[in-house]
Amino acid sequence: MRWDGKAHLIIPALCLRFQARVTEAKYLPPFDDEQRTRLNPALICWPLIVRIRRAEDCYQPIGGPNAGKLKDVMNARKFPCFPRLYLPVFHSGDEVAWIPGCPVAAAFKVDDHIGRVLIIEKI
Repeated sequence: MRWDGKAHLIIPALCLRFQARVTEAKYLPPFDDEQRTRLNPALICWPLIVRIRRAEDCYQPIGGPNAGKLKDVMNARKFPCFPRLYLPVFHSGDEVAWIPGCPVAAAFKVDDHIGRVLIIEKI
């Protein structure tokens, strides 16, 4: 599904709701990959594509040495098998940007010099 970030994203089949907002970097909520992510808004290609994981999904998480399969990242983080089948994957353009419970992709990371930050969070 396509999401422009303006309204809440509701995924009824998964009983999940998300919101997106841009805030000043000095007002960031507490860090929590399970509930929210922080992205550089200048690097986001709207609308985001949100779908469930596919076997070929790859990304490079912040702090990761290189790009790898999403499956391997989830294994390393000890995700239970059942929920990982249904986690939404947020894509910006052709790249995975975030999966709840995983670090943001390195391509969309927020650096120390950014003034505004895009927050995507479960509500």
